[in-house]
Amino acid sequence: MKAIARFTFTLIFAMTSAASAAPAISVRKYVVQRGDTLSHIADRIRGGHTYGENENLEKILDLNPDVVKAQHIYVGQEIFIPADAELRMPSSEESVAEKAIPAEPAKVVTEPPAKPVAPAPKAEVAAPAPTPTTEKSIATPPPPTKPQQVVVEEEEVNQRVKVSALYQFTTLEAVDKTTTGKASLYTNHDVVVSIAAEQDWTEEFKTHLEFAFRHLEFMSSTSATKRIANETQTLSKVSLGGQVALSKNTNLYFDAIYGQQLFVHGLSSTEVFADTVGVPEARVGLDLALFRKGSTSLGVLIDGSYLGSSSTDSYDIESGYAYGGAFYVKRNKGSRSLALQVGLRYRKQDTSFIQLDEQNIYGSFIYGFDIFGGDK
Repeated sequence: MKAIARFTFTLIFAMTSAASAAPAISVRKYVVQRGDTLSHIADRIRGGHTYGENENLEKILDLNPDVVKAQHIYVGQEIFIPADAELRMPSSEESVAEKAIPAEPAKVVTEPPAKPVAPAPKAEVAAPAPTPTTEKSIATPPPPTKPQQVVVEEEEVNQRVKVSALYQFTTLEAVDKTTTGKASLYTNHDVVVSIAAEQDWTEEFKTHLEFAFRHLEFMSSTSATKRIANETQTLSKVSLGGQVALSKNTNLYFDAIYGQQLFVHGLSSTEVFADTVGVPEARVGLDLALFRKGSTSLGVLIDGSYLGSSSTDSYDIESGYAYGGAFYVKRNKGSRSLALQVGLRYRKQDTSFIQLDEQNIYGSFIYGFDIFGGDK
């Protein structure tokens, strides 16, 4: 009986061991690539699920206990896969998806082992459907970028009109070269109005053409013994000039002028006569901005002139000079400008009989506006 029982126990143990023993699997190494996950590698094994549903992943996990423990894989890592597994190349859709979506480190998810099922016959498995992101990137490529058009703007030439009104107090001091007789002439009123057309060729250079008209009236008596014969005079002047920016706060301006100037004769008699004679003039000056805030600036004007010679039927006019200076406040607002000036001017020009000095103290108002250019 003991022999029969021992034989029966040995037979049952052998059958149980044979049923539970797993068949030995040969393995080979695989180097993890960018974008790989364990599920991805298992699905790429030729035939899909070589060892049955989810069996590829289970086999890989069984062969790599370190991966299960670390819970992730990384690029360049060597893992074990079944030696008889043939990895197919990634499909074009998977390649696009890998480029479009950077792969994250794979996390190992352990699932409960599935119930063993009979191995299915090997068949070609269709490539996994692309994700919505992949599908969108394949089906709707970004529209081609249109070449950007380069617009070359023509340099704007700005035209401006300036209108000014000036009021001044004028004194003429005349001395006869022969008799040393003297006369001092003072004005009751002396008004100058002008209109100028300016053109800005560049930010640094501009030109202008100006017409000016002056009307004055002298006091009737020059002294206790002399009186002026013609109290009212009207003068005109035309000038052509330009302005060059030397720096941000300094401008050089220049003018070629032809206009009437005041002269005196008849000092040896009781009646003094005032004359107007056309004289050429060349003027050069500096515009110095001393302070700027926003569109408002404060500055000074300094200029000097050369006065050419001329002649009349009664006497000759010698060459002379003039100089002056003024303080100004100026405001530029878009296409409009406004300026106020207060200054003085001195002129020295003799005739063949008279030594003549003219002094002016003035204040002026200047308004300018663009006529063809827009606001800058």
